[in-house]
Amino acid sequence: MENINHKVPAVNFIGTMMANVDNEKLSDAEFRQIFRNTLAIVEKPSIETIASDELKLKVKKYYRECRI
Repeated sequence: MENINHKVPAVNFIGTMMANVDNEKLSDAEFRQIFRNTLAIVEKPSIETIASDELKLKVKKYYRECRI
């Protein structure tokens, strides 16, 4: 069962990115997919703190619960 309250510290997310940015075994699409799949559980600022409504709409899919 998935723990929907699990959060990954952003520093861990950056560490994973650094470890994979030069990984020649990953295509660009595979690299992006790793992070697209992980963004929902990474600690990030509250979506309410994002100033642009247009940007809020673009990133809300990476927030588990979002009220826009």
